[in-house]
Amino acid sequence: MLFFVFNAKAQDTILLEAIKTSDDDKIARYLAEADTTSQVSLKLRFLLESLKLAEKNPKPDLLFKLNSEVGKIYAKEQLNNRALNYFKSAEQYQVDASKVKDLNLEIAAVYDQMGYPDSASIYFRQVLSDYELKQDYDGRLAIHQKLVNTYLNNNEFDKALNENFKIKQLAEARKDDRHLPILYNNIGYNFNYLKEYKRAVEYFKYAESANQRTKRLDLSTLYTNLGIAYNNTGNLSDALTYLQKAKKELGKGQSSTCYLDHLIAQIYLNNKDIFNAQRFNELAMVGAKKYKQNEILVETYNTGALIYQDLYDYEMALEFFKKHLELRDSFRLEDRLRQEQLIQQQVLIERSEKEIKLLMVNQDIQDLAIEQLKLEKKSIESDRARQRSELEAIKKGEEVRIANLKNANLEKETAQKELELTEKRLETERKNRTILVLEQEGKLSAAELEKKQAENERQQAENLQKEKENELLQANAAIYEQNEAISNLEIERQGTRLNFLRLIGGLLLLLSLFVIGSWWNSRKKNKQLANKNKEIEKSRDIIENEKEKSDKLLLNILPKETAQELKEFGFAKPKSYEKVTILFTDFKGFTRLSQHMPPEKLIEELNDCFRVFDDIVNEFGLEKIKTLGDGYMAAGGIPVANETNPLDAVKAALKINEFMKQRTKEKEAAGIPFWGTRIGLHTGNVVAGVVGSRKFAYDIWGDSVNTASRMESGGEVGKVNISKDTFKLIEGHFECEYRGEIEIKNRGKIGMYFVNDKKII
Repeated sequence: MLFFVFNAKAQDTILLEAIKTSDDDKIARYLAEADTTSQVSLKLRFLLESLKLAEKNPKPDLLFKLNSEVGKIYAKEQLNNRALNYFKSAEQYQVDASKVKDLNLEIAAVYDQMGYPDSASIYFRQVLSDYELKQDYDGRLAIHQKLVNTYLNNNEFDKALNENFKIKQLAEARKDDRHLPILYNNIGYNFNYLKEYKRAVEYFKYAESANQRTKRLDLSTLYTNLGIAYNNTGNLSDALTYLQKAKKELGKGQSSTCYLDHLIAQIYLNNKDIFNAQRFNELAMVGAKKYKQNEILVETYNTGALIYQDLYDYEMALEFFKKHLELRDSFRLEDRLRQEQLIQQQVLIERSEKEIKLLMVNQDIQDLAIEQLKLEKKSIESDRARQRSELEAIKKGEEVRIANLKNANLEKETAQKELELTEKRLETERKNRTILVLEQEGKLSAAELEKKQAENERQQAENLQKEKENELLQANAAIYEQNEAISNLEIERQGTRLNFLRLIGGLLLLLSLFVIGSWWNSRKKNKQLANKNKEIEKSRDIIENEKEKSDKLLLNILPKETAQELKEFGFAKPKSYEKVTILFTDFKGFTRLSQHMPPEKLIEELNDCFRVFDDIVNEFGLEKIKTLGDGYMAAGGIPVANETNPLDAVKAALKINEFMKQRTKEKEAAGIPFWGTRIGLHTGNVVAGVVGSRKFAYDIWGDSVNTASRMESGGEVGKVNISKDTFKLIEGHFECEYRGEIEIKNRGKIGMYFVNDKKII
């Protein structure tokens, strides 16, 4: 539009004439043109030039409007200090009360954006006072709600709650059912942030009841809030119920469902239900990718890392954590780029203002030069007129000439002063530009500081991972020391046998010397020999006892066949087994309860349980492999292969489960908290053997071990959870209940079954 080429003096003349003649309609039409442009700098230039023209013939309403409009431009571009300067300038003019109210709301919004809630509150309350005088109910509700939002934005939850209760008082006095559901929901939201979770649940329930009448509140939002509040109170069942109701209200194909799935996954993870935590976290991940919910996607990778960590699959945990960090850093980079673009936009706006003001100063200089030329022209015309006035008296002509010269000098002095004033203005603009450069450098420094902070957070995460690795190394060192002790016992046993052989050899030599040396003293020597034989028999008994102790200790650590192989050859070859059933147990709630139990009592309780486990696995021909903290591992079909190990392992698992149920009942009857037990089994091929050269440890390896561990972690307390492979081998012997599939590394999805206590045959 050619109208916005502001160098056209005709447009300035139109506005100036409208101002001088107080033609409000013409002024309004002229200023309305500014709103038709989408170019911020162009609109700003229009308003600043209009403001300068209006100042030549001050009119309060116009100056109020122009200052307000300039302030709105700066507020929109988040140049808050400049916006406040123009809003404060507009404040000086006495205008219509409704316009003042709008200005106060604009100023309050700027203070809110700057993070000064108390300053924003002052201006909001000025508007509130006007609404209270007029008894404007809707206006009062609106201002109180703005105050609530301001305090929430600045984490002043107590003040926000106070404003919400004021709204509640107004709405209940009016019996305003339209606003009550939303209001009760907001109060519950407020209490949740104050960590008063029971009060939060109370008001969310009020909102649910009130909404049955008005249907004003989105039920998916309300049920989500109720689910979070119940979880915070520790009520897992109601939390999951309401989150599922929220999903049902949303329906399929809604982007918010991934947020709800992630909430449900976190609740299951916090309660150590790894199977359901993984299931819902995968749903949340798929939904976040589909609907491009980037923030939720970042959190699902972090939750996935925690799940695999609990499953002892540290490789997958590390992979998910890396993805979490990569996505988080990429989104942070995008935020920084957006912030830099905003800063660049702000710099452009500030530069535009300075350039506009500089142009206006240059225009003033040009106007002054034109006025000077006009004066000089008038002086020349006066001289010509004086020359043509030869009939006038010489004295009068001289007086006129002198007067004209004085006027000319006075006008030149005036022009000189105007030029000096212009130079001062230019100097001020140069200083402002220097300040702008310094501000920009400060913002760049802040961005660099944020970058360093992100690097520190990454370093902290790496340190945490190293600490976990050190803990694993310490655990391996403890196992190594145990193996070394066993090796030392074996060496001592071998030394005892060697001493025995040496003793026998010495005695035989001594006996030969006695027979050859003196036959007549044989009776005496025979008697001495009998005594020596008794000592030998006694030493032999001692050696046999020590050997029996050593063998018994070795058999406690290694299978009989493996121990025999080690004694005969000094090493044991690893063996492959095609059909082995691995049994895992784990105590749910062990970590939480152990924090409140003395160490000696904790070890005593574990020892009691594991001794019974040892007896049971021995009864059914299983081999105990090891204990892992509060976990227990055994296997059937090793070291001697057999075909009955799936049935044997299931029977052992059922007996262990029955023992733990009975023990839990006894503890609960005595008022003692106790842990539940998960049991998982899988049948497949493994490699078994002895690791270490000094402290021996018999162990098994293979994907089947990992699968059995996943059967345990994916099971439930009080249940025996078996894989589909084991189910095929015991089918027809026990009643089993199919319960779905679980993802297994290197195998994909595999079916799971609960084994019931009831036997078919």
